[in-house]
Amino acid sequence: MVARLRHNTPTKSAGTGGSIAPDHSMQSSSRKKATNRLNSQAVIWCVLLVSGILGNLILWRQSLAFDTSLVVSWTRFVGIAPMASSAMGKTISLADPNHFAEFTNGKSGPTGIKSMLSATNKQNNNVIVDDISIKKSFSFCLILKDDNDILNEWIAYHYYTLHMRKLIVTIDPSSKTTPEPLLEVWKQEFGLNYEIWNDSNFTEPWFYLDKDYDRVPRQVKWEDKDAAKWQEEGADVSYAQRLKDVRVISIHRYRQKRFLHRCEQYLQEEGYSWMTHIDTDEYIVVSPVVLRKRKRMKQKKVMLNESDAIYHFLQQVKTNELVNYPCISLPRVLYGSVEDPDSPPTSYEAKQMESLRWKYRTRYDDDALNKQPKVIMDVSGFPPIEEYVEYQKTFSIHRPDFGLCRAQGQMNVKDGQRFPFTINHYLGSLERYMARNDTRRTQTQYNQKANVQDGKDGGWIDAWWPGFLKQYGRDKVVKVMGRYMDPSEYGAEARNDIIQKEHQAYAPPAFDSTLYEESQPEISLTADRQSSGGRLKPPKLGISLPLEQDSFSVCMLIKDDNDILSEWIAYHYHTLKLRYLVVATDPSSTTDPSVVLDRWRDRIEIEDWSDASYMPDYFVQGDFGAVPNMLGLGNSSTARNTMNLTEALEFHGVSDPQEKEEQTQVNNHRFRQMNFFESCIRDLMQKNKTWMAHIDTDEYITLSHLVKPQSEWRTLPVPLLETPGSLLDFLKKAAINHRSGMSYPCISMPRLLYGSKQNDAVSASKSTIRDTFDRSKFETLKWKYHSDYDNAIGVNGRPKVILDLSGIPPRSKFLEHTVWSIHRPGLRMCRPDREVRFDDKPRFPLIVQHYLGSWERYSHRSDARRSREKYNAKNDETTIEDNDWIDGWVEHFANAEGIENAKRLLAEYVI
Repeated sequence: MVARLRHNTPTKSAGTGGSIAPDHSMQSSSRKKATNRLNSQAVIWCVLLVSGILGNLILWRQSLAFDTSLVVSWTRFVGIAPMASSAMGKTISLADPNHFAEFTNGKSGPTGIKSMLSATNKQNNNVIVDDISIKKSFSFCLILKDDNDILNEWIAYHYYTLHMRKLIVTIDPSSKTTPEPLLEVWKQEFGLNYEIWNDSNFTEPWFYLDKDYDRVPRQVKWEDKDAAKWQEEGADVSYAQRLKDVRVISIHRYRQKRFLHRCEQYLQEEGYSWMTHIDTDEYIVVSPVVLRKRKRMKQKKVMLNESDAIYHFLQQVKTNELVNYPCISLPRVLYGSVEDPDSPPTSYEAKQMESLRWKYRTRYDDDALNKQPKVIMDVSGFPPIEEYVEYQKTFSIHRPDFGLCRAQGQMNVKDGQRFPFTINHYLGSLERYMARNDTRRTQTQYNQKANVQDGKDGGWIDAWWPGFLKQYGRDKVVKVMGRYMDPSEYGAEARNDIIQKEHQAYAPPAFDSTLYEESQPEISLTADRQSSGGRLKPPKLGISLPLEQDSFSVCMLIKDDNDILSEWIAYHYHTLKLRYLVVATDPSSTTDPSVVLDRWRDRIEIEDWSDASYMPDYFVQGDFGAVPNMLGLGNSSTARNTMNLTEALEFHGVSDPQEKEEQTQVNNHRFRQMNFFESCIRDLMQKNKTWMAHIDTDEYITLSHLVKPQSEWRTLPVPLLETPGSLLDFLKKAAINHRSGMSYPCISMPRLLYGSKQNDAVSASKSTIRDTFDRSKFETLKWKYHSDYDNAIGVNGRPKVILDLSGIPPRSKFLEHTVWSIHRPGLRMCRPDREVRFDDKPRFPLIVQHYLGSWERYSHRSDARRSREKYNAKNDETTIEDNDWIDGWVEHFANAEGIENAKRLLAEYVI
């Protein structure tokens, strides 16, 4: 049962954010009434107390009807609000005698009030002042695999020392046992709030549903320390066995990272603060250096005979800037399995518990045995998780973020100022160590760790167990810790009951395949980005850039398009306020776009990327056979999911050199395209850009032809090209007023193909623009016939999208793994192709006009996908005349920029 004590605070004004000014003219009479009422109540209470003292308590209970409304008034006066039971999930009203009696354990009158106030002063009743229980409690994210025999000790220690009240557990699918029966006892007896997650809560459908583990990025190198088994067993370890071991380790680490990232995100969203991710053989303690030098360091003595001692010490030291709040690193110290021969454990409990039994440790500076540190984090002190985590994924469980958390090389246990906490990592007995089926564990490795005696524990941690017993009482503690307590004293029943719960079999959940959204296989780029070292740097924390909501960004791949580049830039600069442009030039391009881009650098921030900016090293070095197969090749899901290009070509018997070359070109293009789009989006996110698109130089974002000019779309006026940025302003208003219909923040745009047919009459009457520009040179003005609005992807191609990167919700899995495709970057957020229809005007007010261009322009690229037959087939489909909405843009651009600036920027088009 949880009592909520609330303090009266000034009400905030919705309009100003400040406190509402009191009306002093109205307070005088109300204050007098309140004073009179309180005086009357005080007299009544005095009478009641005196009558109790005089021995008339029985008569008083029988004759007086206890006024619970008086209690409500009195409790409000002292700051107590109606109370709620977290265990039962219902509100307890003090105005209801039944509820009041329930809350006060059946006692009434002053005795009941005294009982209530006494309860609120007990630590183990989870007193919540205001809403700071969430702030006060400590949360743990825990991965379990058959650790039930040490789980209760681990929970009890951190429940008592760190005020752990929230526990999120995920069970390894290969685990034989479930912790749920044990956790349920903790919930019933101690109010522990726990949740059990499975893979579907934090991994993708291909992982938890299809179990397509071949797609898991490699998380281990051949020379990795965790692969020591290979060196240990030497030549006996076959290549196949090594591959199997790499697979097992990679799956474990992948699940580990995904779980920690989602757990951090969830806790932040729910308003929790302190959290950590450690294992059941790891215990957070105050650094022995701090305990030894506390006077010199001006620290208070931390004693475990008081509950929440480590938690209170954490609140004290977090203000020290040296501890690196809100991501505080905890060096690990390995404890072997050597008992003290001079001072063996005397109590029954000390012989059973990991934290009391093992006393010898490694050297503090032995990184090989202690391994990497862990961290405790205050997620309420972080920016939104999706903003701070590199690539929206946890970097590692040891250093979740590059910018916030210290590097491993900065760890030094002896530096108590920076590292006031450490982790005791207990190896345990050989039987416990080898109980798991883990490829990283061997008896040789165990022996190297088990015999360490470089230092000895000082016994500080031993005080937690008697303190825990004293705090909660033996009768309550035995229900969760019975297996560690002497059965001759407490009986074997509790012990046997706990052991029986520990061995309850785990049955992994059966996933509902209907939850798996209909989709095509996804190509993972994450492994390749990791192997390349990941060239994009994560955002620096603590730097808050303003959201650039009043401009537009574009990610563009280019290959020999200089002749049409200026027109493309000028149009989107004028209509969409294009102010940030990332250009990646194809390495086979024979021309340099900088000749054109340099004219625009005083107006647009332009970044020039090459393959080395975003592609893995093997691709930059020309090893194209190692590129993931992105061609399908006969729609084989096997080839598409698991093979690289070389393997896929062999699988399908492609041996002709010319065909191989053509397939390689197409595969490279698609791989480059997806890598570029993914990297560019992340670059924009880091720079707080908002509206963006990925389109080509022959594609123009325009108003749908079904939206009539000089009218309204829904309730919004149709944009006019006379006003600079009118299309962006329309987009923003549409997203605000009709976001659900437009599928905000991923707004799909149907594509419409324009062929190479001109309207000769129009061209003759409008041969020039202001006697300055040659109209026949502009793609957008020259070609006036397009294909039918028949939604045929075969002719018009798949849609493109506009994204508002600032509108991606925190819970979304968008980009959590990789870009799905340039046409549909996120499976859940972006509409499938079949739903993107020209005739659905209310949902798709914007389209992309795709200009085929002349045959000369179409064929000048070396592209295996282009042929005269394809060109003619597309051109023959373009028979519908354009509506001329776009026609005036050049003149309006010249008016806005000035004719001389327009001539400089559009130099190729000047007569």
